[in-house]
Amino acid sequence: MAENTLVAELAKNVGFPILLFIIWVVYHRATMRIFEKITETQYKILRDLIETNNCTVGALARIEQKIDSNTWCPYARERMKEVKKNE
Repeated sequence: MAENTLVAELAKNVGFPILLFIIWVVYHRATMRIFEKITETQYKILRDLIETNNCTVGALARIEQKIDSNTWCPYARERMKEVKKNE
């Protein structure tokens, strides 16, 4: 309420430039709220993408470990079992 009285007094004393300034301040506040919402949404998306990326890296690491130990290919796996039995 005090803001409205202050704005009215400034408008009487200063005139049109203060009206433009007030419009700009209101517009600026609204724009900043929109940017804050956009930034918050982008951080949520980024957080989800990082989580997905970590899951993918983990799966690829397990596949790489299986390839390195020759357990990826069913034929190689069976062959390794046969070699171990013969030893």
